Amino acid sequence: MTLAEARKLSPQQLAQRLLGEAGASREYVEASISGNGGIMIGAPGLNSIDLYERPKSAGFAGLCQVEGVHIEFSTSRYDTPGDPPHRVTDFWKMTRFAMLQPTDTRIDDGGDEQQERKCAALGPVADRTDPVFFFVVQSDKAVDAYFAMRALAKAQIAAPALRDAIKCKSYDPKWPVCANPAGAIREIPVRRMAGIRVERCADNVAWCVSATWAKSREGNETEEVGLTIHTDASRVDPPADFNVTAVDLEAGTSVDD
Repeated sequence: MTLAEARKLSPQQLAQRLLGEAGASREYVEASISGNGGIMIGAPGLNSIDLYERPKSAGFAGLCQVEGVHIEFSTSRYDTPGDPPHRVTDFWKMTRFAMLQPTDTRIDDGGDEQQERKCAALGPVADRTDPVFFFVVQSDKAVDAYFAMRALAKAQIAAPALRDAIKCKSYDPKWPVCANPAGAIREIPVRRMAGIRVERCADNVAWCVSATWAKSREGNETEEVGLTIHTDASRVDPPADFNVTAVDLEAGTSVDD
């Protein structure tokens, strides 16, 4: 398949052609097609395709999810002319989540139909920035995303009281985030945080949440903030109440190769 061919087909047609019966059995409504390489490396033609179903409620208050598949294609030399055809080399399923409203509310027993409508209205999802559709590293479980959402909400609420338990590092002298770390945490748009990780804290007893927010991008440089939220939670599933005990805040500029 060439890049031009991919752009002419609907999401469902792409799924049927590239994934066969497995693709035809799903209801994909959106396709995000990447081609001609990235910022620093030229890769002529079709590079990858993300197919997404319609967003839906994740079953927890304030949380949506979307199912999709990522399809990778073979690459050509950087000096290959035109739009060369490529073959599928790999594909995998993916689950992404979005926060309607970061909340510390427990599982919501009501308002399911309203939340379904709100989640469905978030499409298209590929380039959405507020809320961003985030992934949980090494997990496709909604309960992990729900825990992360609650931890982020709790960290913002508790930030002023946690002043002595906030560790802050800034590698950009022009960005005085550590002058008022509690205020910085309160101002971070947590609905735009991505790359979320839910894992045991260093003590191997309680659970921690790590997440990043890209403040700005210019060329291959990204100003970003990273949060690691320490909690006293002894479990993630099933959900239970917990407190935020400390927050690590780190700010700087990353450079993509």
